[in-house]
Parts: sequence; C-alpha cells; structure tokens
Amino acid sequence: MKRSMEPISILIRGNEKNKNEIIYNNIVDKMDEMNLTKEDQVEYLKSKIAILELETHNKVNLMICILLCLIVLGLGIYFVAIDLYLFGVLVSFLSVFVLMFKMYQSFQTSMRISKPENYDKIEHLREILNMRLK
Repeated sequence: MKRSMEPISILIRGNEKNKNEIIYNNIVDKMDEMNLTKEDQVEYLKSKIAILELETHNKVNLMICILLCLIVLGLGIYFVAIDLYLFGVLVSFLSVFVLMFKMYQSFQTSMRISKPENYDKIEHLREILNMRLK
C-alpha cells in the first residue's frame, strides 16, 4: 500500500550540522504538534533504538550464518566431487536448511517487538522528511 505524499513544511533553523539533525528536529516539532507527552516521545525513541539494535543484531547473525553455510555447502560439494555423493548431498541440503531456519527465526524475532501506538505515524513522517531532503 503506497502512502500519499501529504504537504509538510520543513523547518531549517540553520544550526543543524547535517540532514539527520534537520529531520529529527522536525520530528520533535511534529511530535509536539501531535500533543505527544514527553513520556510518549521517550517511548518512541526507546522503541526506535530497540528496533535498530535488533536489526543490527539480526544482520550480523545472518551474515555469520551465511558465511558458515557457504563454507559447509562448499564442503558438501567437495564430498560430491570425491564420490561421497550421499554424504555430500546431505551436508549441502543441511546447510541450506539451517540458513532458511535462521532467516525464519530472525524474521520472527523482528515481528515480536512491540511498538507504541504512534510509532508508525512518526516513522512515516521521518520517511517523508527524508525523501524531501534528498
């Protein structure tokens, strides 16, 4: 589902050092306009940090798993090359199965994280600001 590009004003104060500071200053201003309490704002930031940490953790784990599975897959191909067909095919399928299982686990973990009720609205706003400031 594509979200519409609603009109949005971007405030640039002049003391920002980069695009990210402009975006987050505007997000804080919009959260104030949405009448979000400081506790709601802190809850959003906690959720954002938790999600970013989880994504980083999942990416590192998947990269390690992919490398290990490629090594084991290569070992399976080697076994096939030296005429140990059944063992080589078994090792190869096992490495692919383990990789698929780890990807599924990573997906399930990322889906379980709880988000505050205004999280999606604020993230949508951040995406719009990011697109407009490119």
